[in-house]
Amino acid sequence: VGVVPAIRPDYVPNFRVPRQCPICGSDVVREIGEVNHRCSGGLFCGAQRKEAILHFAQRRAMDIEGLGEQTCAALVESKLVRSPADLYALTREQWLTLPRLGQKSVDNLLVGLEKSKTPRLSRFIYALGIRMVGEATARASSGVTAAGASRRAIAVTTARLPPALSPDTTSPVASRPKLAPLAAIHRAAAMQSSGAA
Repeated sequence: VGVVPAIRPDYVPNFRVPRQCPICGSDVVREIGEVNHRCSGGLFCGAQRKEAILHFAQRRAMDIEGLGEQTCAALVESKLVRSPADLYALTREQWLTLPRLGQKSVDNLLVGLEKSKTPRLSRFIYALGIRMVGEATARASSGVTAAGASRRAIAVTTARLPPALSPDTTSPVASRPKLAPLAAIHRAAAMQSSGAA
């Protein structure tokens, strides 16, 4: 790969980065110390909204079966979805109004949405699409958060159990219960706030 001087024109104008996003008209910004220019519109920008929903639905994130690029584009164009959270509020009838989605496709999509409601915490953090938070960072941060919450949940639960039924909290398996991470965090926080700990 390289430059072929024989076919290069004598004059090539410099490329100028647009000042406004061609999709939503928001300012294009370049963060200090970064090379990329970005639209500052966030989810207001239709292009960013579509990509955020695609990222949210992908297999390594929430793994929503049947939610592909064309469906995401149709959701954004029809203004049915303003954020990934809106996916869970759509009714079956609203899904059926989208092009290329028949009853069977919608049924499969609704099953996929239902399955995605209890993700691992690392997948949920990654699905949010937070800048500078990839899969590795999401796994690392969820390990600390989920483990801490799980330990609190085990401590609270163990305090209420008779000694013969208490789990072996020194076991690595017992210290990581197979609960949905978000549910464990919410339960532990609720127990702590109610003074049960």
